[in-house]
Amino acid sequence: MRPDASHLQIALNYALYIFAYVDFYGLFMSRSPDFKPGHAEIARNHEVRRTKHTNCDRSATNL
Repeated sequence: MRPDASHLQIALNYALYIFAYVDFYGLFMSRSPDFKPGHAEIARNHEVRRTKHTNCDRSATNL
């Protein structure tokens, strides 16, 4: 049987579980227009937006 975890470890585990629940809940419920996107959805949208506008910014600076 494993030894009892410290109170700090228990608190960190709860924080991790809560963060994972909120993150996945936001990711899956973001397909509905009533919910705001989760962290993964925000990161993916930001990556798409950044790569999409890179060429536009370059062409604007070369005018």
